[in-house]
Amino acid sequence: SGGEAQRIRLASQIGSGLSGVMYVLDEPSIGLHQRDNERLIGTLKHLPPTLSAYYHFTDLGAFKPYVGAGLNYTHFSSVDLPAGFSIDKNSFGLSVGAGFDYEIQKNVYLNLDVKKVQIRTDLSLNGAGLGKIKVDPLLVGVGVGYRF
Repeated sequence: SGGEAQRIRLASQIGSGLSGVMYVLDEPSIGLHQRDNERLIGTLKHLPPTLSAYYHFTDLGAFKPYVGAGLNYTHFSSVDLPAGFSIDKNSFGLSVGAGFDYEIQKNVYLNLDVKKVQIRTDLSLNGAGLGKIKVDPLLVGVGVGYRF
């Protein structure tokens, strides 16, 4: 998968002894070897609820695509950074998404959607700004639903 390829590339870069490079990882321990986890200088977790409005194209039979946009609020929690480093723990950003519902049988739908969410925060060292951290995940969802 694409995620596995990213973990392999990241593990090889961390293991190559690069200096002057900072990676910000979401769920950093997943897929990395313990020795690579020990080289990380910090971690953070976040919860990104998003309020979106979608337009559904309904006149296409069983295939019902949709597109939308929204506003994201992210709260960073469990921030573990070296002494002196800090981030702004709240972030607002935009999101865009698209997907479709496909009617498998009466009232049962297969759903696939993709959403890009803008999550950014400021990084500082002893109060002096160092720059922005961009998380900006691409979210992919697959589900089966029933309409009453």
